[in-house]
Amino acid sequence: MYDLVWLTQSGRYACFVGDEVWEIGEVPSGGEEILLAKVVRPAPSLEGAFVSIGDRNALLRYAKGETPLKVGDTLLVKQIERAKGDKLAVVASRPTPSGRLVVYLPHGEGLTFAKTLPAPSRKQLTEALSDLVATLPGGWLVRSAAMGADPQEVANEMRDLQAKWRGLLSATTLGVVYRSPDREGQRFVRDAREVWVDDPALAEELGHAYPLTPVRLVEDLGDRLARQERELRPLLDRKVVLPQGVTLVFDQTEAALVVDVNSGAYPLAGNPQASAREVNRIAARALVRQLALREVSGAIIVDFVSTDEVGKRDLMDYLKDLALADRRLRVVDITQLGMVELTRKGS
Repeated sequence: MYDLVWLTQSGRYACFVGDEVWEIGEVPSGGEEILLAKVVRPAPSLEGAFVSIGDRNALLRYAKGETPLKVGDTLLVKQIERAKGDKLAVVASRPTPSGRLVVYLPHGEGLTFAKTLPAPSRKQLTEALSDLVATLPGGWLVRSAAMGADPQEVANEMRDLQAKWRGLLSATTLGVVYRSPDREGQRFVRDAREVWVDDPALAEELGHAYPLTPVRLVEDLGDRLARQERELRPLLDRKVVLPQGVTLVFDQTEAALVVDVNSGAYPLAGNPQASAREVNRIAARALVRQLALREVSGAIIVDFVSTDEVGKRDLMDYLKDLALADRRLRVVDITQLGMVELTRKGS
């Protein structure tokens, strides 16, 4: 969850943790995309298949236990990693059409809720929607935006998404067949503690859609965001030197992003293990922020400063706490060589 989100009339955004920008860029022109793809070649070594999506190709990654497809099969997919250089985009089956209040889970069952939706809202919506849920196939995830919403509005969106899904199943043209609405930058605003905008109309829309989230009108927000972008440029170099003297070096390989952490000019006086733990904590916080700023997706390998077993446990626990600010990031494990493995989903 971000402490503050900026949204400008021109379509730019910035997300803050405390007073630091952790994510910045341009709001996508649309929300989640669902695409119709055609299998062109199996890729068993990659646990998937290469697919054609209109005028481009992608790697379809099978879910655990999913039956491999044959050449010529068509299916609905969603993009989970963007194309980068010579690296193909990655897609997955079982897409989930989403609206402002709910997400439709065609292969799911029953009603589930966002963790941030309070218990009274869950109870009210469960009672109001139980009969409808029993008649509609699939499952439903109720978003935090449904807090305080009229249950009838939620029910109408559920029916609409289910009808759209039936239409998607009959799609015949490869490419984008559905794009969920995202006029308000939903993925940035949904879990924000506070939102700033420079457009009165947008402020009114967000105030209606997210009644419990404070929305503030700031006229010079565009200028402020432009200054933030200029100040952030030095942080995106290959080598980043933090104010405490700790350095991070980023190298992108074909398989993964590799990050090397060095104590640099950090004073290692006193207890060396305690100093190593502090260096790793400083680097870990900067790393999680950097991954979001650089829009990294895929596998990430990090060589932190060597430490004892207590230090390793402390580092992993701290990383998992930090990952709560970036829900696309997952802390996987630490290898026998002391390398930390992480993964980050594409936007």
